[in-house]
Amino acid sequence: MPAPVRAGDLTSVAQVEDHASVCRLCRLCRERTMVVTGSGPVDADVLVVAEAPGYHDDREGRLLEAAPGELFAEVLELAGITREDIFLTSVVKCRPPTGRAPFPDEVEACEGWLFREIALVQPRVVVTLGSLALRLVTGRQESIAEVHGELQHVAVQDRDIVVWPLYHPGAALHVDRLADALRVDARALGLLLAGARSERSTRERAREARTPTVPAAELPTPAAMPAPAPSTGATPHASDEPQLSFDVE
Repeated sequence: MPAPVRAGDLTSVAQVEDHASVCRLCRLCRERTMVVTGSGPVDADVLVVAEAPGYHDDREGRLLEAAPGELFAEVLELAGITREDIFLTSVVKCRPPTGRAPFPDEVEACEGWLFREIALVQPRVVVTLGSLALRLVTGRQESIAEVHGELQHVAVQDRDIVVWPLYHPGAALHVDRLADALRVDARALGLLLAGARSERSTRERAREARTPTVPAAELPTPAAMPAPAPSTGATPHASDEPQLSFDVE
């Protein structure tokens, strides 16, 4: 029997999705129509984490379909981005029966896929939808009601991740005050992203201004170029992959 595959051993988003699509690590595999894996550009600046596939998501194979998807599209528009700009994934990849919240052991079984996606995509901003995604990504027990629309920082594999918490569109559909807060926080996210783009553009222009133009005749030939120094960096081991668990209550 082949050894089980660890999420931390996978080297591409495509591999993560291939293995996650046949996952049977928890009870959610019994009643799913299909595994709803992450999708979007593998070098996206923004990675969005939902909670779990819904009824329509389970049948269509895409997260945030139907009415929640319509509100989510509005949220993205207010932030100045589209679905095509983001990598969209979820805490668990299979729909919990009756649409209930995932149990802690189901989250624990599935979280390796999510953290590997984050590590491989390397987004500038992780947007969490709802308390469950927020708590898993940050490892803290804060409620979304306490920190929605407030910039958070968390270290994932020694890399600083900017986290922007939002209410889940599915919850906001039923409560007007949540929908209002979601729209306000989406506009603020747009300002954050615009500022990040402006800062990056300024750095790139400054870097170009400092880079001298070297005439072709002055470029070193391959024989004259020094040999590269031997690498001393250690490759992170798969066991370093973050494995967080928590009480969703």
